[in-house]
Amino acid sequence: SSKRIYDVVVSASWWGSEKIERSWHTESLNQGITGILDDVADYLEMYPVNTMAAFREILSQRGLMDKEYWQKLIPFFEWMQRYIKPYRRLKSVEFLVQSGIPVDVFGAGWENAPFANHLNLHGGVSYEETLKIFSQARIVYQDQAEFNHGAHDRVFTAMLNGAVVVSEYSTYLDKEFIDGQDLFMFDWKHGQEQVGIIPELLSDEPRRLAIAFNAYSKADKKHRWVNRAQRILEAVNILYPEAK
Repeated sequence: SSKRIYDVVVSASWWGSEKIERSWHTESLNQGITGILDDVADYLEMYPVNTMAAFREILSQRGLMDKEYWQKLIPFFEWMQRYIKPYRRLKSVEFLVQSGIPVDVFGAGWENAPFANHLNLHGGVSYEETLKIFSQARIVYQDQAEFNHGAHDRVFTAMLNGAVVVSEYSTYLDKEFIDGQDLFMFDWKHGQEQVGIIPELLSDEPRRLAIAFNAYSKADKKHRWVNRAQRILEAVNILYPEAK
């Protein structure tokens, strides 16, 4: 019932430059490793999985799943993270820009995005300010920040503040919520079409409110910080049964 002054909110920093480069091409790596890293990056650009899953897939395709190969490539996980995280974040917001959907962006670095002039930039904000912003947003739009088999707290924070979530796909969110009833998800193959749901929601407030209510009910029951704390305490109690 609170006043919603923002239609679509993105709350995340961006630390890229106009051209996001695959840094491993500037290093003295042998052709075999460079080829594997390129294939992993291509896979991550195509499918909503995390870095570990992408490495596993590419190594499996090559028949290189033995422990020795895996351990040799672990140091390159960070390189891949530094590439794919800014790439995906930029790509997700680009879906909105190309669809002509106005978006209010809260987070540092977006003035360096190639389409910055199409964004309503507000700069970086504190976590406390984010809570207020989400309570004033109709829709919170987000990439998964590599938590493609889990979730970012933005999802639950938005739901608990009455906003509808449009998020990059996650296997965990797909298990916990019903896509199209509790939230909406996009992937990297069909994202441009999938964000078309946003104008529909903005033009149909009763539908948006019904979805927000569905999501709030589930998030309120299972996805508050107190629920996470309980799971952590349970894990500690299993490992250290003598703990009080």
